[in-house]
Amino acid sequence: MVDRQARERVRGQERAAEQLLEQGEYAPLELLIRLGRLGYADYEAWRRGDGEPLASRLRGNPERIAALLEGAAAYCRARCLEYVADTWTAWGAPDQRLQLAHDPQWQERLAGRYRVPATRTQLDLFEDAGATVLERDAAAALSREAPDAAEQAVAALAERCPDHPRLGAYQRLATGLHRPACIDDLPAYLDAVLEELEPAATEVLGAGARDFLTPHWRALTDALAAQPFDSGWPQLHASYTAARAADWEAVHAAVLAEPGWGRHPVLIERLLEAARHRGDRDGALAAAARLCWDHPEDAERVLPGDERLGPAWQAFSDSDPVLATADFPAWCLLFRGWRLPAIEAETVTHAEALDTARAADAVVAARQDASADEGAARRRLQARRPELLEQYLALRAVPRR
Repeated sequence: MVDRQARERVRGQERAAEQLLEQGEYAPLELLIRLGRLGYADYEAWRRGDGEPLASRLRGNPERIAALLEGAAAYCRARCLEYVADTWTAWGAPDQRLQLAHDPQWQERLAGRYRVPATRTQLDLFEDAGATVLERDAAAALSREAPDAAEQAVAALAERCPDHPRLGAYQRLATGLHRPACIDDLPAYLDAVLEELEPAATEVLGAGARDFLTPHWRALTDALAAQPFDSGWPQLHASYTAARAADWEAVHAAVLAEPGWGRHPVLIERLLEAARHRGDRDGALAAAARLCWDHPEDAERVLPGDERLGPAWQAFSDSDPVLATADFPAWCLLFRGWRLPAIEAETVTHAEALDTARAADAVVAARQDASADEGAARRRLQARRPELLEQYLALRAVPRR
């Protein structure tokens, strides 16, 4: 457990660095949403004032989540970043304060943000104070989707500081609050979100950009429901926009609804990511298996960085003798004790790899069932991949301490 917590602290440091690079600030709730420790739907329910404190909605081992957040905060403090204490209120009810946690330690872990200290290159402190207030008003109105208030605040900012460096971003976002009832030109709308709204939201809202952009991603997901996948434009698909909205059930459904989805490695990658966020180990292994069997180069690119399967991939890569990428699913069964999820043979291009995985699964099943004939299962694996059986038997022969 200690080793796992230490790994989570390192992971928190790495993720805080990524978030600072992308958004100019580290926000713990954004980190938890990104890693699937906080479902966006659960976050939305909390922001609407629905029920329990946020900490009770987190997914996963509390000690490991605590280590993750503590590592991220320590990274920020070591770099003397500016701490900003947030006050959370319900959407549509600014007087309703929201509770992050009952426990004071969890309250501290979740409460604030760290950001790179602002530099003043154009305005002195007193001249800038009014603009700062107007910026804060504009950002708050944008985050709670209040078009009239946002337009008023942005207009006031333009009048007071027409040369403000972020004025253009605020103006684009104020316009972006008016979403069309019907999207006539899907590619143009997607381009506008990617090229105009997302950069502007990241620039002025930081981690709050997610709340502003999610309604756009959802509108696109609905509009793309019947759009077939185009490998020339992989973002123009409901699985992509649903992922940007952190709606992992919708990602899963959109990929599986696509005829011949197994031919497209990018769709399998999205299925793998969705499985990780859904806490579906079987789904993750099934998606990884398809990558390994039908798209090995993509598997070798994706799996080392996968948070669930990455450690297993590293151990697999260090095996002696070196095994083929297609052997990774069977290796996971033998050396991690996992079981093979249901995979239809007709959906797999390389049936022999599936046969090997099934043979490995039979060995694991026999090992767990004292009445089964493990010898027969081993002979079946020997006939398919003797290298795998050799490594398995070598490991079993090592005495346990």
